[in-house]
Amino acid sequence: MARVFLGLVSANAILIIGAALLGTFRDKLGVDRHVVLAVLALMLSCLTQGLVFTYFSVSGKIVSQAVHLGNLSNDSLDRSVRLKRSFTHAMAIPFAAIVAVAASGGAVWRTGRHADVHWVIASIASLAHLPIWVRQFRLIAAHASLVAGVLGAYASRPQVP
Repeated sequence: MARVFLGLVSANAILIIGAALLGTFRDKLGVDRHVVLAVLALMLSCLTQGLVFTYFSVSGKIVSQAVHLGNLSNDSLDRSVRLKRSFTHAMAIPFAAIVAVAASGGAVWRTGRHADVHWVIASIASLAHLPIWVRQFRLIAAHASLVAGVLGAYASRPQVP
């Protein structure tokens, strides 16, 4: 999942940079291209967050089943829940950034006024994504390691006839 996440956030970063460049030169290139690319970036960001949340939910259930069926220590289950909770909290910033950028962009689009506020909000939101993506990647990698460890312990437990 970590590689999938890296691929998705890399594509998202490219879309965000592309939208920023098209927005910077909107007078020459047209606003429509900027808006389409920005909407694609916003949708990919939401898709990425939703996909990873689903990964945490499903893999957490797998850990839960392995712990309960294999009579393993509940420490792994508790750690899985903590990692999922940490990821869920980390999702707040990308979603808040998406809402702020979309709202300010929509206001510029609707009123036709200068985009100074939108530019500032979009810049801050774009820069805020990087540390969050790093944190989320670390959480995903830690959870993947936990799942591998639990499944390894489950597979190597003594079999009861």
